[in-house]
Amino acid sequence: MMLPPFGDVFKALTGYPPREYQERLARRMAAGDPPQMLSVPTGMGKTLAVLVGWLHALAADATEAKARKRSRRVALRLFLVVDRRAVVDDTHRAAVRIRDRVNNASDGPLVQFRRALQEAFDLDGDDPVLSAHRLRGGLLADDAVTELTRHPARPAITVGTLDMTMSRLLFRGYGLSAPRRSVDAALAGVDAWWVLDEAHLAVQARTTLDILATHESVIETRFGGAVPPLRVMAMTATPGDADGCLSLRWADEEARDLCLATSRRNRARVRVELRHTKDKPTQALVKAAQEILSKLRPGDSLVVFANTVERAKTVFKKLSAKRRGSKSGARVILLIGGMPARLNEQIMTLVAPYRTGASDRTAAEPLLVVATSTLEAGADLDFTHLVTDACSADSLTQRLGRVNRVGARSYGSVQIVVTHQRDPVHGEAAVRTAELIADCTSLGETLERLASGDADPGLRRGAQEPAFLPPAVLRSYARTAGSRNDLPVSPWIRALQDSRAETVIVVRRRLAEIVASGPEVVGDYLGALPPDRREEGWLVPLGGARDIARAALTSQPVLVVPPTGEGHEVLERADQGSRIAPGSVVLIDADGADAAIGVWGAGDDLSGCAVHSAADVASDEWTLDKALLKAAEDPHRAPGPSLTARWRRRSPALLVDLSRCAGPDPLSFLEEAAADLTSPDHRILNRRILGESSDHPWLLLELVEPADQQTRRRVGLDAHSKAVGALAGRWARSIGLPAAIVEDLELAGRLHDEGKRCSRAFQRALAVTEDPHGNLLLAPEPTMALAKSSLPPSRWRRARALAGVPTGWRHEAASADALDARVADGTETPHDVDLVRHLILTHHGAFHGPGPVIEPHEDRPAYQDAQSAQWAASITAFWRLVDAYGPYTLALAETILRLADWEVSRKEQAGEH
Repeated sequence: MMLPPFGDVFKALTGYPPREYQERLARRMAAGDPPQMLSVPTGMGKTLAVLVGWLHALAADATEAKARKRSRRVALRLFLVVDRRAVVDDTHRAAVRIRDRVNNASDGPLVQFRRALQEAFDLDGDDPVLSAHRLRGGLLADDAVTELTRHPARPAITVGTLDMTMSRLLFRGYGLSAPRRSVDAALAGVDAWWVLDEAHLAVQARTTLDILATHESVIETRFGGAVPPLRVMAMTATPGDADGCLSLRWADEEARDLCLATSRRNRARVRVELRHTKDKPTQALVKAAQEILSKLRPGDSLVVFANTVERAKTVFKKLSAKRRGSKSGARVILLIGGMPARLNEQIMTLVAPYRTGASDRTAAEPLLVVATSTLEAGADLDFTHLVTDACSADSLTQRLGRVNRVGARSYGSVQIVVTHQRDPVHGEAAVRTAELIADCTSLGETLERLASGDADPGLRRGAQEPAFLPPAVLRSYARTAGSRNDLPVSPWIRALQDSRAETVIVVRRRLAEIVASGPEVVGDYLGALPPDRREEGWLVPLGGARDIARAALTSQPVLVVPPTGEGHEVLERADQGSRIAPGSVVLIDADGADAAIGVWGAGDDLSGCAVHSAADVASDEWTLDKALLKAAEDPHRAPGPSLTARWRRRSPALLVDLSRCAGPDPLSFLEEAAADLTSPDHRILNRRILGESSDHPWLLLELVEPADQQTRRRVGLDAHSKAVGALAGRWARSIGLPAAIVEDLELAGRLHDEGKRCSRAFQRALAVTEDPHGNLLLAPEPTMALAKSSLPPSRWRRARALAGVPTGWRHEAASADALDARVADGTETPHDVDLVRHLILTHHGAFHGPGPVIEPHEDRPAYQDAQSAQWAASITAFWRLVDAYGPYTLALAETILRLADWEVSRKEQAGEH
């Protein structure tokens, strides 16, 4: 099939033709030779260049590879990584738009493009040809997807933060269970192209990626080069000294786009002023911003960059106060790193009219944003005016990228405040940078001067030398269950001196009253409503957390949960703030939280739990039913637009202190009050007493969705195993694996559940039924071997015990026994028996190294007997396979089988098989 040209596809996906550099990048990618770095100024479409360029290159390469029977050169999966949540969300939105336009194409070049991808990867006609995924902390409800993809032969885009993506690459995915780690590591570590955005801000992560990519040929076989290796490209507008860099050629671009020259002139002419002052930095920023604030009109915006969080908070407070006396009516917003996900998302909604190219900008109310470096990189916001502390050259270049980004306006201004005080963050680099641009008066001149100083290290902040990941450490991570001797992966992701997200502050309503109710209530409260670090937490450095705690302790107690998450400590005096350790969660009362944290809206409880006291209950108009219904409709309210149901991670909850109106027996009163309540809609009302034996109990009510108790389909073993083997083989062929590996994967799929046939007790468990009252019943032994039970998952543990299945018995181990028997009698002749056995043993994520053992039993498999030769041999075989294939290559084979098992199981329950 003829593939539409890149230009046609790009225009169909974006609405405009590609730039010259975008076409050059696409050609490089199609040739399997992506540049080491892409250096393009902000606002010139780097993200779209990568997304569309990669997808078109993949389609062209895969089509040619299939026709010529050669291996692909372009990776099947794209990872676009940036260390800013807001930028991750922007990029993910762009990826979703591309995904939807390709998958839903009905006319034009995209129809032909989609068919080319379908044919190249043997995708069914109704299946999507592209998936898009987002990995970052703080995602809520339906957005909180932790997996990369469930289809290893479908092109996929993953957008994520450093921690969430890099931890997966290193077999220690944050938020993943140990059995799941190898799957995501395989998907990230082979047949993957990584693009590290704003790479100059992630030196440690780039070093680790470069090490893995450089030594990949030594570590990995990729089944004889059947699939592309891990490739890495840095992307930045501040490259420094970079070899192998693809950059923009202005003459070529302007020859194509006649309006570009006008836009460049508009941007270059933005007035720049270095404002030398004897004022303190905070006072100087406020003065400069106030002069502009009074002149803002609808559609105008101002961003103020402060070099420290405390300075940003103070500037925000002062400008908020002055704004009330201003005629501009500008909204004033604070945006700093570490804000709770819910609050951050709302802020990004408020500033949406000021995104680059937004159509509703001209009518939007004036906007003033006070920010720290969190807004330097990647955020697609286009401000009219900018005021900033003097800073290092690389930071200043990033900050200047936020003003008149694409030259859409012929006016605007930049003011750089230079004081006599040494900056605590940028130090001498701020002074040197100010000297470098001292005589510049326009934005174009300033940017040119900054670029000319790239080779001068004195213009940049000092940075810690990156750590190098030793091969032996990477090899140890392949044992996904881990051990107490494993090194953490964080030093290979971030510099050791990087203290971001070191401590978490969580705000809760009526916390002081809960603490006063006694340790039993507090313990039950934390157990029932544990603080959610990502959803509720303010991530701050340790020193800042101690300062916040001291401020809160002037009027209220503070609750500290240690890094282990076990236990708690109540702090009551300001001098106890030093007890807070790195990684702790510090809970403070909502009353006074705004002042302690120093941020508007910080006093909102984001837990989703409404809290009421005896005084509330005494009201004639207040009832538990009404309060509970209100909690269900709107479990919490944060500043800005009202939140919708998709924000709810926790169930709507109501916490009530009735101790002071409950008479002499508060416990009985609470239980009676709870018994009288009815659940609204279809939800279930969970009742729980906090502090049951205390003098001040609380009642916790939660509205929960009923568990999925739908009767599942009973599935025969032979049909299930045959389908898994067939799908694993199909996927392996479509991504280009050798015939011998395909055949071994098919065999592993056919035998992966064979151990279920070998145990009569397990077959009895699969045949267990449930009567209308919820009682489990042993059924007659099934006439055909079963693979899946008809019981819901919540009943499975009881069914196993009822049928007499030994505790800890693993059917994977019994399946490995069955394989050995078939190999011994010549029934099966795998190409690599160790590989097939490994695939069978690990298809539920166990047996990476020492496998689980059980007590003696007639059904105990040899691979669960620590005294057997097979158990010991499986450990040796695992490490031999890691060395023979490479950790990522071996994990890829495992992933193909496991995902095939999941997909077949899903279709069986959906009635598609």
